[in-house]
Amino acid sequence: MNSKVEDMERQVSDILRMRRASLKDRPVGITVTDDDREKAVAAIKKQRALENARREALHMKRAQDHLRIFSNILRQVTQHKWAWPFMQPVDVEGLQLHDYYDVIKRPMDFRTIREKMEAKDGSGYRSVQEIAEDVRLVFSNAMTYNEVGTDVYVMAKTLSEKFEEKYKFVLEPKLLEERKLRLIGWLTRSAKRYTSCEARVPSHLERSQLNNLEDELEEIKISATSKYRQMLDGFSSYSYLRVCRPMSIEEKRQLGQSLGRLPPTGLNRVIQIIAKNNPSFNAAVAEVEVDID
Repeated sequence: MNSKVEDMERQVSDILRMRRASLKDRPVGITVTDDDREKAVAAIKKQRALENARREALHMKRAQDHLRIFSNILRQVTQHKWAWPFMQPVDVEGLQLHDYYDVIKRPMDFRTIREKMEAKDGSGYRSVQEIAEDVRLVFSNAMTYNEVGTDVYVMAKTLSEKFEEKYKFVLEPKLLEERKLRLIGWLTRSAKRYTSCEARVPSHLERSQLNNLEDELEEIKISATSKYRQMLDGFSSYSYLRVCRPMSIEEKRQLGQSLGRLPPTGLNRVIQIIAKNNPSFNAAVAEVEVDID
């Protein structure tokens, strides 16, 4: 960790030295007021907000497309002639299934799924992956409670296989591509943040603005040091990580470009590797964000 921190300290020192050299003999021509600075910051924030809004709009459009595809798959499954036992909650009292709740801890049926899909109070599903898990629960409950070979067991197993086949070949490739786009986008934004730290200081900045730059770079250094410490503490059992040097900005860009060329299956393997080496990384969520550090 010390070598990583020292390396970053050297980078900060180099940046400051170059800034001082560029301003040393330069006459002060334009005074930048606090109002000018606030306007510049506001413009940057506005631009970032617009970029975030456009990015989220694209994400929502793709999410709606995924939901439309999933709804079509679900409709085909529920319209099957063997779907009727799973359309309503199990009538435990009417069928006198006295041990049902001892065996099945979380009952599920297609009516409940449909109601949750249409919920407007914020209690609905957050992704098609969550809906798929409940569909699987319908079939797994039936195959858990009913003995192998019984009518309900065979019906549940048959519909489960049909659902998984359609999900795998129709929807899963699109979900993997979405995960890839989100991951690549996040890596790209992270690389841009690091690049901005090395941007040239505008010629009209006075020495007073250089002091502000030093404070900002110090905050970046502290933040980066904290991230390195957390990363290394989480991976302390992996000795090879302790001798790895920090990636350069160019290497981070190359990493993002390489990930962008991976097929969905390759990206999924990358996520599995990250999850294997980092116990706190959750690869099962719909959206995965990875800190490029």
